[in-house]
Amino acid sequence: MEASPRPESERLGVLIAAALTLASLAPFLGKPFHVDDPLFLWSAQAVCRSPLDFYGFDVCWYIQRTPMAQVMQNPPLTSYYLAAAGSLLGWSEHALHGAMLLPAVLAVVGTHRLAGRFGAAPLPAAAATLWSPAFLVSSTNVMADALLARSEEHTSELQSPCNLVCRLLLEKKK
Repeated sequence: MEASPRPESERLGVLIAAALTLASLAPFLGKPFHVDDPLFLWSAQAVCRSPLDFYGFDVCWYIQRTPMAQVMQNPPLTSYYLAAAGSLLGWSEHALHGAMLLPAVLAVVGTHRLAGRFGAAPLPAAAATLWSPAFLVSSTNVMADALLARSEEHTSELQSPCNLVCRLLLEKKK
């Protein structure tokens, strides 16, 4: 049986993974909101007004006014997270992109820890996740991508720890 890494070296690896994530994403803190960001922001603001009616408004997204529930094809978790962040930190690009650093750091650190548990090299796995184009680009917006830390179409199993854990749990039930 292979010896597990010492706790000190694991902590150091986690700190390095977190620092690399922050260093890679910090330049994008002032990035203007774009693409689908407004949908998440509008839903977050709706959560602040009425927490149980997060999609209860119309938007002019496709030429005509449409109910948000028809336009937004994502669960409201990200909107609740952004509502909390916006209420505490403000609604600026810097504040909300800063809040979205936490899920990105957690995804990269989670990959580090998961790789270590499966016997893979943790730091290269964390770096591969962080610097994969799908994760890096998605982590610079305020959409659900980084919070969910998965994208089956664009990332490998090792790059999507939530997906991998879910699949392992389902396999265990069989």
